[in-house]
Amino acid sequence: MVLYRLEAQSWRGSGALVLGTMVRLSTAFFAIAATAQEPPPPSGPGPSDVPSHVSASRPASHVPASPANYRSSLSEVPAGELAAYLKANDVQRVPFDSTLATIRTCLRRSEDAIQPCLESRDQACETDTSQCTHAAEDAWQLYIARYLRLLHTALPAETSAASQKAWTAYVDAECEFETAPYPDDPPMRHNVDSSCRAGKAQDRALELRAILIDAES
Repeated sequence: MVLYRLEAQSWRGSGALVLGTMVRLSTAFFAIAATAQEPPPPSGPGPSDVPSHVSASRPASHVPASPANYRSSLSEVPAGELAAYLKANDVQRVPFDSTLATIRTCLRRSEDAIQPCLESRDQACETDTSQCTHAAEDAWQLYIARYLRLLHTALPAETSAASQKAWTAYVDAECEFETAPYPDDPPMRHNVDSSCRAGKAQDRALELRAILIDAES
């Protein structure tokens, strides 16, 4: 009888040990399973990691174009605008194309180098003065038209239109004044008028370009 009690107590002790071990194993299994189901932490930067000058709602690569890049873009004329201008205006292509290429090259330079570059272009005219000045006026009128279109996005259309109308009237009056001393010399009068209009067109285009740069900055 004593032996029976000892065996029963031994069995109950072994059973409790086994049951405790099974409970601990079950708890560990569920803890591992729960950890495996948790989503991994995000690998990208959080809102605090984004630079203060970049909006967290857009990629950091979306930054404004630099002023230098914008100034460089103002030296270019899209092919569609050039084709439309050539279709609407009777230009002499040989001097016009070379003059346009030279102006584009000058406008790509730094601000303090543009004017000297343009002055050297005037001195390097390879044809007669009349052809050079006509080509220069046509090329600058192309830039004027382009810059006015760009200004329509920054200024009211009626403002730029009124300014351009007043400028055109000023050029007509000023060039008429400059040709007045040559009433009996048609060739000289023609050359003076062409030079006057080319110079005024250059000044106007550079003025509009400066306004665009100021509006962008």
